[in-house]
Parts: sequence; structure tokens; C-alpha cells
Amino acid sequence: MNIHNVSIDDLLLHKNISPLEKANKLALKRIQGLDVRNFTEADVREEIINQILIILGYRKGNNASIDREKHIRFFSKNRFIDYNLTLWEKNFWLIEAKRPHFSEDGFAYEDLRQAFEYASHPEINAALVMLCDGISIEVYDREENVTKPILQIQISNLVNNFDSLRILLEPINVWFFYRRRVIQAIDRAFHGEFNQSRIEEFKTIISRKLDEKHANAFENLRKLKLHEKNEYADRLKSASIDEIIDIHFFWNHSQQDLMVIFDNLKSERKKDTFTVIYKIFPDQVRDANDCFYMNALYFLIELEKKYSSIAWLPSWLENSNSENNVQNAIKRLIELCLTYFEKNNERKLVLLFFNTYKRILKLMSMVSPEMSKQAELQHLWTRFNHPELSTQQIFSSKNRNLINSWEQGAKIFTLDFVQRHTIKNNGFNQILAQQELINLWHTECELLKAIPSFRELERAHNFGEIFPVEYSAVAYDFLGHGALCAIKNSPQWRDYVLQNHSPEVQTLLRLHSWAAREMLGFEITQDVGENITDAELADRFFYGNLNILQQLKIGYGSQ
Repeated sequence: MNIHNVSIDDLLLHKNISPLEKANKLALKRIQGLDVRNFTEADVREEIINQILIILGYRKGNNASIDREKHIRFFSKNRFIDYNLTLWEKNFWLIEAKRPHFSEDGFAYEDLRQAFEYASHPEINAALVMLCDGISIEVYDREENVTKPILQIQISNLVNNFDSLRILLEPINVWFFYRRRVIQAIDRAFHGEFNQSRIEEFKTIISRKLDEKHANAFENLRKLKLHEKNEYADRLKSASIDEIIDIHFFWNHSQQDLMVIFDNLKSERKKDTFTVIYKIFPDQVRDANDCFYMNALYFLIELEKKYSSIAWLPSWLENSNSENNVQNAIKRLIELCLTYFEKNNERKLVLLFFNTYKRILKLMSMVSPEMSKQAELQHLWTRFNHPELSTQQIFSSKNRNLINSWEQGAKIFTLDFVQRHTIKNNGFNQILAQQELINLWHTECELLKAIPSFRELERAHNFGEIFPVEYSAVAYDFLGHGALCAIKNSPQWRDYVLQNHSPEVQTLLRLHSWAAREMLGFEITQDVGENITDAELADRFFYGNLNILQQLKIGYGSQ
């Protein structure tokens, strides 16, 4: 399915199939090569249907399960369904096995009548019915057509046509088939409706029913064993230095994932610490954001546990009076992080540019329907393509994609910003870079003026951010807070910071950092005194431009 040729409904109501595993292809090839001339019905079940069901993903006792010889009653008659297929213990479709038919007519009326009779039983109520005689497979949608199958496959050509069967009968696709039936049932029930209020009344009932399912869905999620629970960690373990530093260092990570990243960078196959250190801390200015230097500091603290000194450090991190000591590098980076790179203007410009562009991208997504549509389409494409029990599919959302796009967009523009202002042999042109940053702040102010009420519009969008972008490097120092998070769990560095950087930690406390509150021993509800002043914020984030700061605070509703 091509993303440019599908509707939103198509993506919501269908599920893509993953490539068939080699072992399953070999099993299908064996089945299609069977000589069934002397097969009984029992042989068809054992050698063909049972194997096909395993490949489709059905196992007895699983969420997608099989009831063989399912007992039902019609009047006083006992009947037994060859295969009743269930999802989450609910009946969804069935199979009737037959001995091989060698006539050109294929299945007989009696074969179909029996299968449809079983499917119509109130305990079963299956729309999809499959017949298999070892020569051919026919699948019927009994609610649509009882004279022609919706799919017919010759066993002799099973390998080439098996994906068509999977699209219909893999567990997740059967589930989505029934969701489409719900939509079709609504179309049928309301096709002739002439009373508008009845439509609204029915809509209320359906909405209430779906609302009731939210708690059920949460409980189901809690019980799930996800296919890809450790996929991200596995990716980090095998990632290259470039991938880790140029991509993953820009994101906030769990403690567990950070340890995987650091173990990778410190692993035996990467004994050359120069390559890693130079990549993170080159002499020339590189693209970076708050998370980058927070993760870099965390990495140095972990690196010190293995190495006391290293072969090389950049001039802006080394101490001229000592060897390339990891401890000295940590001290220097702590000072820079806790003061938002006050004494390293080149890198401060890069951080401020990244945060400014990220804020602007959020503003643009709030007023641009195209960005929102793209994020929704990406979300639906994830839903369609990824396995149903994968973390990507379950936690995908339009807003999550939007938030990620701000981060990714800011990274792209920041890299361009660094490259444009870096002149070979002359370093980073701070004067031009700072002027561009100031122009960008004015653009941000103008965008905010064009939005009547930022807060109301943001509430309408309901992005669900854990930390709202508009506060970063305006009224909050995420870098300083993140540095304290990296430090506070290390007794050695916690004591060092409290002894040598108490004023900086006090400033971060006034900037509402919970890590500063914890390090200084304040209770969560305890008053910590006056908040930071606008003049201090302007000095920290806007080179003393109080007017820009106040315009942004007013525009963002944080005044």
C-alpha cells in the first residue's frame, strides 16, 4: 500500500503484514508439494490446515487460539466445528476441512451449507468462513456473498498466494476486518435515516460505549508482553559512535538506556577514547542542544569510573596546569552547564539557537494545518505498518510525532546555523551568529503577536508535553537542571557541586529545578524564597535584552 494513495480511513481500518519468515516459506513449499490423492479429511487437517494456522499465527491457548471440534447444538442435534478461531477468547471465524475433491466443480452445496450453518450459530456469529480440501482454499464473507468466495487459492500455488490469505486471516487482520464490519453496519443502519436527532442520539451511545473501553484498553496494555520491549536498547547496544552521538545524545533518556549508551561508548571494541571524546567535544563548535551536554556530562562521570586520564581533551575543557584529567574535564563542564555556558559564548549561541528554533516550530505547528496533517499521517502509517504488539504502534500518536518534529527540525536548522557561521581556519563567527539569533528572537515575537491567545490555542491542541517547549531558555534552564540530575546520584560530584557551585545551584532552585530543590534539601512544598527576576533571565538567555524576554513571557502567557 502506497502512503500517497490511501485515505486516513484505510490506514485506520487496515493492518499491513510483515515479510514472511524463511522457515515459514519452506513449510508452505512443502505443503504445496504434497500428493493428496490418498488423503482423508483427517490428513488434510493434520498436514495442511494445522500447519497453515501455525504460520498465520494461531496457537492453542494464545490470544489468537484454536478450538478444534467446537461443540454447538441446533435444536436437538449436536454439531462439531472442525476449527473455530478465537481472538481474546471471542469467536471470530471458522474452518471446515474436507477430503480432497477431484471434480472440476470443487466444493459442493452441502459443504457450503454446513459451514454457513455453523457460522450463523449465535455462539459463533462468524462472517468469515474458510473451506479447505487439500487442493484448494476458499474464503467466504457470508454477510456479503454466499455464491462466490472473496478469496480462492490453489494449494499447488500456495507460496505465491499466501500473503493474500494473511491479509484476510492473520489474527490482527481478522480483528480489523470486524472493525470495518462495524462501519458497514452503521452505514446500513442509517442509510435511510431522516431524523437528524436520532443520528446524534446514536452517536452519544456509541461514544459512551467507546469511552467505557478506555479503562479496558489500559488494563489490556498493562497485561501485554510487547514484541519489542527491548528493541530500543538492543539498537543502542549495536549503534555506531556517530549514531549515538549525532542522534541519541540529543534526546532525553531513561537511566537504563543511558547506561546502555555509555557501555557501548566505553566498550572494548571502542578502546580508542580519542575518537569518542573528539566526536562529543571537538575543538570547533558543533551542533548541540541542552540534552546533548547533559548526556555528555553524564558520560564523563561514567567514564571517570574506568579512566582517570585520557589521551586528549579540547582546549575549552582542559586545564592548562594539569594533564588531560577526566576529573578536570568534568569540573569544567559542570561550571559551563550550571551557568548556561556563560564563559563559552560560541556554544551558548548554539544552545540558544536550538531552543529558539524549537519554540518557533511549535508556534508554526499550532497555526499550520499542514504540519498537523503530516504528523497524523505519519502516526497512521506507523499504526498500519508496525506489528500490533510493538512499542512503536502502541505509543504512536499525532502529537508525539509533532513534538519529535520540533526536535528534529531544530537539529537540522542548528547544524546549518553552525556550518554557515564556521569559517575554515577562522573558527566560529560569533558576531554574525549572535545577530542572526537576535533576528530570530524578533521573528518569534512577531509570530506570538499574530496568535491572539497562545495559552488558549495550546490547550485546544493539547500536545501532552511533559515539559512545555516555550519555557526552555526563556523562564527555565533545562540544561542546568539536567546537569544536576546527572550529578545528584554521584556522592563525589554532588558534594563537589554543593561546595564549589552553591550560588549556581541556588539560582537553579529559583528557576524551579526540582533537582536543585532535592540537592539543597528542600521539601516539595517548602517555600524557597523569591523567584528569579526578569533581569537575571534576560542576562542568562537573551544577552541582557529585557525587552525581548518580556515580549516572549507575555506572548507565552508566563508573565
